[in-house]
Amino acid sequence: MRPADEDEERAALGLLTVLLRSLWHWSQEELAAASGVQRSQISLYELWKTAPSEPTLQRLAAAVWLPWGDALQVLPALRALVRSAARPASRRGAPAGDRDVAAAVGRAAADACRERVLPFLREHLPILTGYEPAGPEPPPERSFDRAALGLLVVLLRSLRHWTQEELACASGIQRTQISAYELWKRAPRRRTLERLAAAARVPPDAALAVLPFLRDLVRASRGQSVQIPLADRIGRMAETLFRVEMAGR
Repeated sequence: MRPADEDEERAALGLLTVLLRSLWHWSQEELAAASGVQRSQISLYELWKTAPSEPTLQRLAAAVWLPWGDALQVLPALRALVRSAARPASRRGAPAGDRDVAAAVGRAAADACRERVLPFLREHLPILTGYEPAGPEPPPERSFDRAALGLLVVLLRSLRHWTQEELACASGIQRTQISAYELWKRAPRRRTLERLAAAARVPPDAALAVLPFLRDLVRASRGQSVQIPLADRIGRMAETLFRVEMAGR
């Protein structure tokens, strides 16, 4: 792995550690007590100074009652977000019509999975037959949306290793408001999110594209499975990641 790739992975894993802790509004001390991982180690992970091993991440996920597979689902979005935040401002800004292209990418990925991948898996792994849930995804609940938005605020702040006070100073949003967002007591409006993203030097579209992953993460941590057929889930992931990548170009 190249040094740049190592830095990106260390940052993404650090953000994942922050997210795991933030799912229950825990301090580093509380996560350490629940997981058995030293607080000093958790601090190093969140500062991107060292990368947690997979067994350590599994212990952290188990401590917050999050299935390991669901924790892994958000990693591609975190990697893309780190890349987006690291690009010079002069290279940012997706061209017009990107959303349509992203939707087309998502549909193509879903169709390919449905027509090629799933038949292969069902042939060689029959246990998968009938495994996918039927029916559409249930509408998102407002509480999950507020939680996902709060986690996004935490991510934006953590991308710069800022305190709430520092994010408030950079964005012009009151610290008490930022605290309320991160505690899921209030939901920031889109314009407010755009100001927070701009302060953290993240394209707003790239920040907003991460929200579906965060919503699923909250659901999984509360024991609610995400009822989306596999092909549609892959298509949605491809569409979202395409939007994040293009927003940072």
